[in-house]
Amino acid sequence: MSRARARPDRRRGIGLRLRITIAFLGGALAVSTLVAGTTYVLAERYLSRQRVDDSVEQAFDSLRDALRYLAQPEEEISLNELIRTLEAHGGEALVMNGDTPFSTSLDV
Repeated sequence: MSRARARPDRRRGIGLRLRITIAFLGGALAVSTLVAGTTYVLAERYLSRQRVDDSVEQAFDSLRDALRYLAQPEEEISLNELIRTLEAHGGEALVMNGDTPFSTSLDV
């Protein structure tokens, strides 16, 4: 009987300090993952929307330039000059005259 009392219970679980540390690390990991994911999604959405908006704006600017050029008298209109005008203001352009394409780039 004296042996049972003299021998303290050696089974100890994880200490409170270690449990608090693990909980803090888990919470910090969850919060940092949430912030990083949210930042990525918002930045990706913003950049995609900006790319689309810029493309649409460039297309409308090119259309305005083409309409302004085509408003000239018919004898002054040259498709090659129209392509040069569009290329100077907006980059690449593709103009169709019937079934004949006129392009500023071989890629278009």
